[in-house]
Amino acid sequence: MTNTDSDHVISRALKSYFKEFGALKECGREFWVVQLVNLLDGVAYFAMLTVSTLYLSETLGYSDEHAAWLWGTCMFVYTLVSFVAGFVGDSLGIKRTLYLSVVLLVASRLAISFTVAKPIVIPALFVIAVGTAIMTPILIAATKRHTTPKSQTAGFNMLYFLMNVGAFLGNLTLDPLRDLPWGNRSVFMVGSAMSILCWLSILLLWRKPLDRVDAQARIEKGEVDQAEGKWEAPWTIAASVMKESTFWRFMLFLVVLVGVRLVFEHQYQIYPKYYIRTMSEFAFDTEGSALGDLDSGAATAELRAVFSAHELELSDSAEVSVDEVGVRWGVKDDNSGNLMIRRADDRLRVYRANVPIGALNSINPFIICFGVILSTPIVARFKLFSVLFFGISVSAASMLILAIHPLWFCDVLGVSLVGGYRVIVITQIVLFSIGEVIWSPRLYEYTAAIAPKGREASYMGLSYLPLTFARFSEGPLAGHMLTEYCPPDVTDQLATVPYSQSPQFMCLILAVIAISSPVLVLLLRGVIQKGTSLERDEQLGVDAE
Repeated sequence: MTNTDSDHVISRALKSYFKEFGALKECGREFWVVQLVNLLDGVAYFAMLTVSTLYLSETLGYSDEHAAWLWGTCMFVYTLVSFVAGFVGDSLGIKRTLYLSVVLLVASRLAISFTVAKPIVIPALFVIAVGTAIMTPILIAATKRHTTPKSQTAGFNMLYFLMNVGAFLGNLTLDPLRDLPWGNRSVFMVGSAMSILCWLSILLLWRKPLDRVDAQARIEKGEVDQAEGKWEAPWTIAASVMKESTFWRFMLFLVVLVGVRLVFEHQYQIYPKYYIRTMSEFAFDTEGSALGDLDSGAATAELRAVFSAHELELSDSAEVSVDEVGVRWGVKDDNSGNLMIRRADDRLRVYRANVPIGALNSINPFIICFGVILSTPIVARFKLFSVLFFGISVSAASMLILAIHPLWFCDVLGVSLVGGYRVIVITQIVLFSIGEVIWSPRLYEYTAAIAPKGREASYMGLSYLPLTFARFSEGPLAGHMLTEYCPPDVTDQLATVPYSQSPQFMCLILAVIAISSPVLVLLLRGVIQKGTSLERDEQLGVDAE
């Protein structure tokens, strides 16, 4: 096939891709309500996800290890609830379950918006985890439930596209929100507004009767007879699903993907602090006695004088926060942005900590939004297993970029050490995103496709089982990695710290964990494919023309 012929094939495929969205016209109002909730909650959820450990450390004063333990436990609860949320969704129905989720999210996000009292905030974080866990599998199941066989592919493309639009907007607005007087709490304030809009959307736009919506949707699609649309207990549904051999092969497939899927967890638990500590720019240092004893609260006149001597004028609203071990201070200031103060021997070193963590984390969903559109016509011409294996291999291998010492880029590109870190970070994000574009959308559709009729939400919920235990270990892993290889004072030592004690070595360890996924997928290929659509895909010989 010549390049010209190939261009024509891709052009036709792209036109076909966009034409597929025309099939969504036959979807009812409920489908679009689901997608609106998907978008709005995505804005709130992904912004909160990026700022979570920073909120625990910067706003509440927890150390890296304690913050990681807390948020890791929240994520464990999230996956644990996701495990059973599908059964609840199939039992109660889509609309009731969405109502339950949104009410929990409104209450918990409002609580965090207006207080920093730990006895209120910590339980509220766990309630957010529960509310989100209930919503996630329901959105996916609802997309299948409220589309026809003709519009289902376009429906899942729309779901994934809007999910990433939400992630992009959430992260893009994160940095300006953190600069507001309320700091990290501003993110939860906006999240509260998004949750209220979700509640209003369901209340005002979802018109079908509450107790008939799911049964009627199934009847219209010919999935069940009128007599079959009866209530089943969640435990009955769970027992039925777990008897299927296809389900357990699917579980094995998800287990071996844990390594690369944990990169998403690193992106929110480890990397925000990694970004700040490796890319904060040195401002000045001074004798410790010159700043006196720093306490949380309004900046003192003495502190203002020291900063003024170094051409950093603090505003009247400047506030100081201190971590729980009393060795690192943060100064939030309207004039100078965020500053980080570290004790270095008998001196205090000040850094500009205005690292755009939201902008960095918005690169991934931006690439996904447009990458899915451009890659779908090409990816569709290859075998499903080949696509999945290649995609996860690219995503996993991207982690090796962060294991390269940035001083190498400093020499080659003539940039500063901070510039070198920017190069490796952005390169890793781009490569990981390209891999995700290839494998992640097809995994969603595959999960829904193998689910028996009426068991979509159950399969979606159970698909989180392998991540339940992985996320439970991610908290301690993140805390240990940051404490051992990327502590708050690493900013002072980036050019001199030995490789075996550096942030790069931490990233090498994480890369090995990620690379285990494509290796295991390749080794267990026959077992994973047997009796599933993956095996049928191979038998049909769906490959490049």
